[in-house]
Formats: sequence, structure tokens, C-alpha cells
Amino acid sequence: MRPLLNGFAHIVDIKTTESKEMNPETQRANHTASQVVSARMDRLPKLTRTHRRNIFILIALFTFDLIDIGTLALVAPAVRAEWGMSLEAVGVLTSTTFIGMTIGAIVAGRVADRIGRKPTLITAVVVFSTGSLLSAFATGPEWLGWARVVTGIGIGATSGIILVLVSEMFPKPLRGRMMAVIYGVSAISVPLMALLARVVIPAGLWHVIFLVGSGGFIVALLAIKLLPESPRWMAAQGRLEQAEAEMSRFEAEYEEETGKQLPPPIYQDHQSSATGSIFDIFRKRVIGRTIVGSSLFILATVLNYGLNSWFPVILIERGYPIADAYSFLLVLSCANFLGALLSSTVIDRFERKWLILGASIILGLIYMVIGFVDNVPVLLIFGFSAGFVQNAITTTVFTYMPEIFPVEIRGQGSGFSNGIGRLGGIANSLLIGVIIATFATEGVFVYLTVICALMVVVALFGPVMGIRTAHLTLKQDKQTAAQQVVVAAQQLPEAADR
Repeated sequence: MRPLLNGFAHIVDIKTTESKEMNPETQRANHTASQVVSARMDRLPKLTRTHRRNIFILIALFTFDLIDIGTLALVAPAVRAEWGMSLEAVGVLTSTTFIGMTIGAIVAGRVADRIGRKPTLITAVVVFSTGSLLSAFATGPEWLGWARVVTGIGIGATSGIILVLVSEMFPKPLRGRMMAVIYGVSAISVPLMALLARVVIPAGLWHVIFLVGSGGFIVALLAIKLLPESPRWMAAQGRLEQAEAEMSRFEAEYEEETGKQLPPPIYQDHQSSATGSIFDIFRKRVIGRTIVGSSLFILATVLNYGLNSWFPVILIERGYPIADAYSFLLVLSCANFLGALLSSTVIDRFERKWLILGASIILGLIYMVIGFVDNVPVLLIFGFSAGFVQNAITTTVFTYMPEIFPVEIRGQGSGFSNGIGRLGGIANSLLIGVIIATFATEGVFVYLTVICALMVVVALFGPVMGIRTAHLTLKQDKQTAAQQVVVAAQQLPEAADR
């Protein structure tokens, strides 16, 4: 098959890569080329060898991202006791991570649209690993707070770019499952870190938690060698020869592994929303999606960190011993990765918005039970359920948010939504400490239930992405292929007789 990108090569100067140097005709050609690449990627019925390698690298990167997000929550009770901090002071300290995450997500999204996904991602991992290393040697709240700002910058940038890469490097019918697998497997690190904390925190060795988080340096070196650049981004930037080479590799691997010809790509031309301006995501055609994406990420951030970041403190406030508090956190952490992994069975079967809506209703009911029934079996069963459902929501939001933006501004749109979402984390960190001090721990769960209700409202306004249609098309293609195999097998004896 003649590569479809070649038809645009005469229009686009391949050496021109920055939007500010492109004339409108070139921008339109690059936009069309990126849509062709998207169509070619989306027609792949299964993962290739390169896909599987990318999954491994992204899991490794996301693992340390999640480790560093949770390290402060693990050490908070220890540093609070060691440095004599109030609950409000712990809330301020926790907010420093989210301040950094806001900065990192917004800046990295714009940078990734300009210089590429891969270099931005690797730089971000180095930044959060440096921040975690600095945190390990903190001697007081001020030092730790500044170190956590640095860590947060890297975390916010890393998570945002990984979401974009998943959106661009995997076929639409498989994208949700891949996000669930990447997030779910990475989240196994959370209970492992909780188990480590249960051993080292009572011994006064909280510094070890941050040292483990600095291990992202190693994975960054691995990504430099093994992680490719997004072919969709390269096409959108006019780097057509490189985009063609990368896309052809995916296609050749599929045909080599299966022995089957790929179906023709279904290409639909859509008007580009990009002008190269930082205000592209606020233009009329995109502003609604920017609002929905930002709102969903704000609420998902509050839900994600509302319980996880404060659960040890909440349990200690309820009178549980510190060792028991970390045991409960271990159970919650196990639910986190199971929820993400098992969501892979449904995430590509239904529209993202309806999954978010239904799961938010269930989570709100669970929070009300945890808030007003205080005994060990209830905390174990409903705490596990809360972690399970909440991470299914997180996985779906992570998949949904980059999808709603065009590829030319996907990094910017996803980064902005991610960054604004972290503002919810800042407010959440400050607010929960005040809520506990004013309304006791029950007030926290009423607050989280209200957040679930808001999530339901926002999800109603989200765009439909055609996920169920893509899933049914893939299923139909597989059934057709299977029928063709059966027919061919039936014809073999007849051919032999002749």
C-alpha cells in the first residue's frame, strides 16, 4: 500500500517544525497529515511489538511518578510529630506539591506541543527525581516544602505527557484499556510503598521513602534509548518522513506478526483548531472542552488525593494506632491498582462520560458509609471499595481528557486541564485540614460526597468520543476475519478433491 503521508510531502517543508514559521497552507497540510496518521493508527486491531515495549517504558515512568505523588502522605504523620506541626501546617505542606504540579502540567503541555513529547517527558522525570532526592535530606518544613514544589513540577509534567502519549500511540479501540493497564500496574507501587512505610516510619527512617522516589533517574535513561516520539505529533509538526517511518514500523510489525493485511484507514477531515497561539484552547470551537476537561481533572484530583493523602491522618485522629493506620492504607492501596486494572474490562466498551457519571454516584454513596460508620470491618470493606471505584474514575478521566483535544493542541489542552486540576489539589490540601479541625473526620466524607455529585454534573456536559462505536467496529472486524478463516478452511478439502 502506498503510504498515505507521501501525498502531503510536496506541500510541507519537512525541515520546518515550529508553528510560528508555518504559513496557513502548511499548517493545514500538517493537520491533514496528522489526521491520516491517526486513522492509520486507529485501524490497527491489536498491539504490535513496539506498542508492548512502549507500555513497559510508560509503566516504569508512571510508577515513579505515582511513588513521588504519595511519598509526603506516607511521611506526614512522622514529620508532623518530629517537627511539631499542626494539622493546618500539614495541609500547607501538602499543598506545595500541588503548586508544583500546577506549574509543571501547564508549562510542560505547551512545551510538549513545541519540542516534542519525548524530550519533555524525560526532562520532567529528571526534575521530580531531583526533588525527591532533595526531600530526603530535609531538616524542616521549609526545606521540605521547597523540595516538594520541585518534585511537583516534575510530577505534573510527567503525568500530563504520559496521558498524551497514550492517547497518540495506541489505537482508539484499545486506548482505554492501555491507560488502565499502565495506571493499574504502576499503582502496584502504592501498596508496596505503604508496606515499606509501615516498616521504616515507626523506626524514624522516613527519609528512605523519598530516596526510593528518586529512582526515576534510572528509568529516564532507559526512556532516552527506547521510547519513540509520537508519530501523530511529528506529522502535525511537518516532520513527515519521521512520522512515516514510525507509523510504517507499527504497520509492518502487525502484518509480520499476524500475516494479515490491514484494512484501509477511515480518514475524516476536521478543521484544525490550532493557530500556534497560547490562546488556542480558549477559542470558540475548543473552549467548552477546555472547561469540561479542567473541571473533571479538578474533581478527579480532589477524589484521588482527598482520601489517599489524608487517610493515615484521619485514622490517627479517630484513635487508631499508627501501625494500624498504615495497614488500612495498605488495603486501600491494593484497591487502587485493582480498580485501575479491572476497569480495563469495561473502559473501551462504553462512552467515557457515562462511566465517569455512574462510578461517581457509587463512590459518593460509599463515602457516606465510611464517614458515619466507624468500625474495622466497615473501614476495610468500604475503604477497599472506595479505592477501587475512585481509581476506575481516575483511569477513565486520564484516558478521556487528552482525547477531547485536537492533536496540534493536545499537549497544551491536556496540560492546562491537568494543571488547573492540580489547583483542586492545593485547595483540597488546605481545606481538609480545616474540615477535620472544625467538623471532625465525618465532615471530610460529606465534602467528598459533594465532589462526587459535582463530577456527575460535569460529566453530563462532556463530548461523546465514539468509543463504543469503535469497540463495536473492532469486534465486527474480528468476527469477519474469523468467518473468512472458517470459509477458507472449508474450501481446502474441496480444492484438494479437484
